[in-house]
Formats: sequence, structure tokens, C-alpha cells
Amino acid sequence: MVITRRSLLKILTAGVAGAVVLDALPSPLVKGLEHLVGLDFGLAEAKGKQEKNPYLLIEDAYKDTLGQKATANLEDQIQHFVGYLRSHGLIPSREQTSFYVYDLEKRYIVADINIDQQRMSASLIKPFVMAAAYDKFQRTKVKQKTVIKVKADLRAMIQHSNNVATNRVIDFVGGTRAVQAYLNRTRLFSETKVVEKIPSGGRTYSNKTSAHDLNILLNQLYQHKLVSPDASREMLATLDGYHTSRIDDSVIAMEGVKDVAGKTGFVAGLNGETTIIEYQNKAGQKRPFIFTALFEDGTHPHGNWGKIRSEMIRKVAQLTVLHYQSGMVDQYRAKKKKHTRIEDWINEFAGPRHAYVENSKQRAHAYINCMQQAALTHNVPYEVLYSLLLVESGFQARVQLPTGPKGIAQFTAVTAQEVGLSIVGNDERLDPQKAIDAAALLLRNHWNYFQGKFTDNHFIARDNAIAAYQAGRTAIKGWLDSEKEVSYWHLDKNSAENKDYVPKVLAARKVVFGIL
Repeated sequence: MVITRRSLLKILTAGVAGAVVLDALPSPLVKGLEHLVGLDFGLAEAKGKQEKNPYLLIEDAYKDTLGQKATANLEDQIQHFVGYLRSHGLIPSREQTSFYVYDLEKRYIVADINIDQQRMSASLIKPFVMAAAYDKFQRTKVKQKTVIKVKADLRAMIQHSNNVATNRVIDFVGGTRAVQAYLNRTRLFSETKVVEKIPSGGRTYSNKTSAHDLNILLNQLYQHKLVSPDASREMLATLDGYHTSRIDDSVIAMEGVKDVAGKTGFVAGLNGETTIIEYQNKAGQKRPFIFTALFEDGTHPHGNWGKIRSEMIRKVAQLTVLHYQSGMVDQYRAKKKKHTRIEDWINEFAGPRHAYVENSKQRAHAYINCMQQAALTHNVPYEVLYSLLLVESGFQARVQLPTGPKGIAQFTAVTAQEVGLSIVGNDERLDPQKAIDAAALLLRNHWNYFQGKFTDNHFIARDNAIAAYQAGRTAIKGWLDSEKEVSYWHLDKNSAENKDYVPKVLAARKVVFGIL
């Protein structure tokens, strides 16, 4: 058979099929074909970008994300990671992604990217089939012998992704229409469609779901609300034993990760995982979250496509765990609440209390050298120490409140003794130099405590320390423990005065130094 220039052009411009033909060819040959037919398909350049080992490219993307976006929110980190791989040709423009990270303890969306886009489900349809089976157990009288057999199939279906067992479970429920009828009755899963059993060889392309629906399913199970509390517990236990995880080995080794429970899905053109990651933070608080990642390419690529996407999923999961370890998840969760409360006090200091701030700044001139030295000695930011003393006393060295606190740092008798100040005879709380040094020492001690016991996040530890200066470390720790939080900004049980205290200090910092 002779292939003419015209027939070759017809093949290479035949949409998806032509793209697959070109994608399978080495970069130099693609360039030659482009020259022969007189067209630029834009694929030779993309393939040239992929010449580097794909796993090394993924590692580069991971490191670049940590370097460029270490303090960004998780959504920005994921988009940077995926964008890096797109720009280097490893993820083509036709390929779509979805990511969803949801904090189960705080009921907070950490990241959502294309979560409502319907994707091929592959084996990710199986947890929905499991729920339909448990619904049938609940609604109808099923012989115990049958229940035992079906539950064995459920374990094989979920834990080993056995397709034959899956089809037997679908038959037990009453077929694909019966499974879909159950999903419709729940009114929970708007993007999940079950229209076929698993074909021979596992090539299932017609069933659909979304990252959002997968999140709802795991969330309902975790809350023990799907089918029944007992059924939810059993289904979670089954998911806990899955052996096909892409991320298990990589995240279990990370500090704070205790377990994973979920399901994977793979078919040519779809690779995904949805799982509950049991995480425990530095304070010993449980912070489980749902992690879902989906990669979909409608051209159904074969070869190493699936393995390469598995590595991408692993890296995004690692970024997610690091986001928790660093405390950034709590820092961003507090952002809106924090800025609103600080803004209120900025307006207060710029308006009704403007004279107080200006008079305080005038008095502060006498103590600038002293504050700078204390900040340097005890390694606390000068601006924070200055703003704290402005709020405490307005730099009035001999002020005394009826409740007992005295001096520029407003120490009680008990706190003064804790930081080595004498209150007998010549009360050292009224000595500005000694009191300022003691204030910096106390702030640093609180800061070290919270950064050591509660979080690695510098800003959360700082704000907890400022709060402890006003209320005492024991009180802040008690509130954090009772509310299962690590950040002052999420406390509800603290006093009204304490709720205002940190916003006041940070607002003063903004007004005086222009730093928020």
C-alpha cells in the first residue's frame, strides 16, 4: 500500500485518532511528518518538553511547588503543581483534573478544583454499589447465608477491586437500574450514574461520578449517616482494608498520618483515588480529612499513563499532608475571621481611639532602645512587643488598675514573680526597663510553648502567645484542648476580653508600623 501525502494528511488530521497516532511517535519523527505534510501540529514541541524522565519531572514540579508556594493555600499549591506539569508537556491540554480536600473534624473545604465535573468512575463506582447492597440488607429480608456471601464479595470488590465480585453484588441489588434507583432515592449524588456492569477486562467507561459525590459518600459514612449507623461503620471498615491505594505507602510514612480508608479507580483514561486520611496534629488532636484526586483523558491513553498519574496523585497527597503538618490549613481557615476582627480595631484606632494611639506613640519614644534590646535578647519581633505594650498601658510606666496589674507591662503579682520580678519593697513592675525585658521574656516563653506543643506554624504560635499574655497560658491551652483547636482564632469559649485582645495588638501593629 502506498501512502500519499494527501492520505497521510487525512490520517493526521482525523481528530482524536490522529492525535493518538502522533502521540505514539518519537519527537523527531513527528517533526518530519509535520514538514512532509506542511502543517504544524504543535505536538513535536510538546513531546520535546517530555523528553525528561516523567517521574523526575513530577519530582521537579513537587519541589517547585514547595519552593514557590510553600505558604500558599492548598488550592493554589495544587494548581501550581498541575500547571507546572502542563507547561512541561506531561499533562496535555485535553486532560482534565479534579481535586477535593475536606476537613471532616472542622467541616471545612480545604481545596476544591472542578469538583462537580462528571468523570469516568472506573472502580470508584464500587463504594456506591456497596451502599446499595447495604440498603437492600436494610430494606428487605435477606437470608443470613446470602448476607455472608455478599459481604465476602463486598470485601473482594472494595479491598482487591475484584470485578467479578462487583458484578455479583450488582446482580444481588437487582441490576444497574436498582443501584441507580437507590442513589436517586438518597438525593445525595447528583453526578453519579451507574449504567453498566464491569465488562470483561475491566474496560468500564460509561459509569460516571464526580469528586463532589465521592466526598459526600465518604463524609456520610464518616458521620455514620449512610443507610444506618451500623451499616456505615461496616462499610468504613471494609474501605479501611483496601489494598490498591496509590498513596498509602507515601503518606503513612509522614508524621501524623495514622491510616487511610478509601478506594481507587483506574481504566484507560481515568486514574483516581478517594480516601479518608486519618491525621493527628502536633497537639494530639484528630483531624481526619477526605482526599480525592481524579485525572481523566477522553482519548483513553495506555502505556505508562496510569502509573505516571498515580505518582502525580501521590505527590498531591503529600502536599496535602504537609499543608496540615505546617498548620497552614488552620491559618487559612482563620483568615476571614481574623482579618474582620483586626479590621474592626484598625477602624477603632483610626477613629474614636486615635488620640490614645498618638499619645501612646509620644510616650513610647522614651523606651524605644529598651524595647529593641529586649526584643533582640528574647528573639521576639520588636513591632509585636511595641504593639502589645501600647495596648496594655499606652506606655504609662506607673499605671495601676484596680484589679491589680501594674506598670508598663501590666503584670499581676503572680505573673511578675513567674518572670523574676520582685514585688516586695521596690516593686520592679514599675521599673520600665525591667518590666519591658520581662514582657519580652514572657512572650517568648509562651511562643516556645505553643510552637513546641501545638503547631509548627509561626503565626499561629505567635497569636496564641499574645492571647496567653492576656489570659495566661493555662487558660489558652485549656480552651484549645476543650474545643479541639490549635489556633486562638477558632476559639469560642474564651472571654470577650481575650477575643478582642489579639485583634487589638495586631491592629496596633498595622496602625503604627503598617504591618498586618
